Amino acid sequence: MITKQVSHANIIKIYEIYESEHSIYLILDLVQGGDLLQKLKTKEQYQMQDIKHIMETFLGILNYLHCNRIIHRDLKP
Repeated sequence: MITKQVSHANIIKIYEIYESEHSIYLILDLVQGGDLLQKLKTKEQYQMQDIKHIMETFLGILNYLHCNRIIHRDLKP
């Protein structure tokens, strides 16, 4: 699986995947603090430097994937 092959500071590492008849179990790194969407909802307005940091991080991840010939088809915060 491609997700087990990537190694980037801003991509959650997947170690193992187990499947049963009714469920799929993913063994992932623990990431505390919620997802990006939850974090974005905490403020009504953002400073340009905050938006710049978020976008640079996001685009850096996409560039890493692109350089490794990986297309992500389900991007979301």
